[in-house]
Amino acid sequence: MARVSAAAREADPHSGLFRWMERRHDWLAADIAEHGARWAARCREWAALGVLDGKGRAPGVGVAKETWRRVVEHVKARRERAAVKEAERRRPVPALRDGELVPCVRPTATEPTPPLSRSSPESAASASGDDPLAHIRATMAARSK
Repeated sequence: MARVSAAAREADPHSGLFRWMERRHDWLAADIAEHGARWAARCREWAALGVLDGKGRAPGVGVAKETWRRVVEHVKARRERAAVKEAERRRPVPALRDGELVPCVRPTATEPTPPLSRSSPESAASASGDDPLAHIRATMAARSK
């Protein structure tokens, strides 16, 4: 399991500093807003924690500033994409007007179904001879026209 985790870390295009800042973005943004960036002091603490830059070294002030800029852009873009997906998910289904069909549903018939004959099966049988199914065939033939 450790080898799989190490392989995933090695394949990550972002530095440990980037990931540290990304995971703690909201907290770090609030802390910078309240206390100022103070990059040198932060860099010393990251070095003490073992947080490294993309070259495997303790981060310097310039690297920390640039990494923070990239993290802010990354988090903003990710949140914008998530907001777009959420808006699409919540988009209401348009209401249909009377007679309007739901897209992708084909009508099964374009003409109204003719009414059933009110004649009795006995009268249909007598009219067509002795065939008891003549009435049913006649009704089906009338509907298929």
